[in-house]
Amino acid sequence: DCDYLLVPTSHTYDLVKSWNPRAKKILQVPISVDTEKFKFCPEHRAELRKKHNIEDRTVSFYLGKFGYLYYTEKEFAIFCKLLHQHNPNFYFLVVTPNPLQEVESAFLEQGFSKKDFVILPKIPYNEVESYISSADLGLVAIPPFPSQKYRTPVKVGNYLSCSLPYLITKGIADDDVLAEKENVGVVFDSLEEKDFEKSLPALDKLL
Repeated sequence: DCDYLLVPTSHTYDLVKSWNPRAKKILQVPISVDTEKFKFCPEHRAELRKKHNIEDRTVSFYLGKFGYLYYTEKEFAIFCKLLHQHNPNFYFLVVTPNPLQEVESAFLEQGFSKKDFVILPKIPYNEVESYISSADLGLVAIPPFPSQKYRTPVKVGNYLSCSLPYLITKGIADDDVLAEKENVGVVFDSLEEKDFEKSLPALDKLL
């Protein structure tokens, strides 16, 4: 009985239309971010890269949780190890509300040296864009479950608003389509080893 229905993705739009083909007032409204706040800042980039001694590294940044709707710490660390083996210049900067020791242990179990990664706790909201600015690639650790095409991860909006390309799995919102269509990201079928090689040419080209 509502006047308007707002849906986050084209997949949700199609789903709702299939339930009620006569519906006319459906609007697609993806996740939104403040593009005045989330901007690339070269000064903050230089400051943070100097602070962590990563001025000459290719920095992959992950902002978010592990487990439940996301890949586990171990699954994520295994994928990062594959990236690092492909390109030893990769450095992994992780900001997460999960227990830091568990995430760090997952990286160490994969044979990482502490010079190649850092795990940080939640950072103040007013510093998020600075950390995004310090990176060269944003990571999205969401498994390609069928239901994930109906959600819109806010971190992708944050990454894009700061001009950061991203790496994502297939079937996440419309973000996988956007990544390839607009050349702003790289799509992996999954973050599992069996799907790793296929997307490497696109990753190398983007970087």
